[in-house]
Amino acid sequence: MVHLGSFEFVTIEDDEGNVIDCYFEQSEGDTDLVTITDYENKAGEDCEPITVTYESGTHTVGQVASFGGMDTHVDNEPADGVYESALENPGGQQAAISLLHFCGTLTEDETAGDGTEDDGSSNDGDVDTL
Repeated sequence: MVHLGSFEFVTIEDDEGNVIDCYFEQSEGDTDLVTITDYENKAGEDCEPITVTYESGTHTVGQVASFGGMDTHVDNEPADGVYESALENPGGQQAAISLLHFCGTLTEDETAGDGTEDDGSSNDGDVDTL
């Protein structure tokens, strides 16, 4: 499994401390290996993500690690492009995600089926005719 990317949750505030915007921003890894397409906040809260929807066109995500509220959570079997955190703050309440790490492998249809990349060459002993 290889590191696909890390995403920090960014909150933008005005001069008076009012939240203007919030979003996940990629901080490490190759761009476009994983894309966060949406997130859900804690009930009744803005900018407190607890569930993240993601996609990758080239890789199968095999592990998602999250950090927040002085806690860490690792999902070693993420499914269907949705990560639900189990982070807790020191008081035992659900904590918001502040950082995500994605790891995965090249998707099967991008390989020759044996774990190696298919370069289009053939060495099976057959002679191609034109």
